[in-house]
Amino acid sequence: MYVFGIDLPVPEILLVMVIIFIIALIFIFVQMRNITYHIGVLEKTTFQIKQYEDQEQDEVRRLETDMTKLESDEAQMFVTKIVPTVSKLENYVTVELMKGKAPDDIKAAIVKKGISDELATRVISSMTYYLDFFHKLPDKHWDKHVDAVSGIKIQK
Repeated sequence: MYVFGIDLPVPEILLVMVIIFIIALIFIFVQMRNITYHIGVLEKTTFQIKQYEDQEQDEVRRLETDMTKLESDEAQMFVTKIVPTVSKLENYVTVELMKGKAPDDIKAAIVKKGISDELATRVISSMTYYLDFFHKLPDKHWDKHVDAVSGIKIQK
């Protein structure tokens, strides 16, 4: 067959083009199959990740609940065990300061009973500051009622 004055084998060219087209279709189908496989793997992995996130979220929720309970228990322990001890210590220091005792003597007595040096120093300095701020620290010789009270005996 002649095309533009050139002798071309059109049936052979069409046969080659059909073969190339069929090969291209086969290649496209193979690629689509691979993509479908990879999409399946991706969906499965996404599902596994979602399950893992749900498990982690449950564990985080459980951890937060446990932390809240622990903080509550710690707060309760602080209020029932530590605060009364410090309050008693503050009361003792205040009474001793009101009696006219020197802070160093009070500190020595507290440390001798097993209270840490740091806590004793803090409590004494805060109580001294508090009493001094409100002008309630007695002069050393002013508080004479202690001797009168110590001689009184209570009968049952």
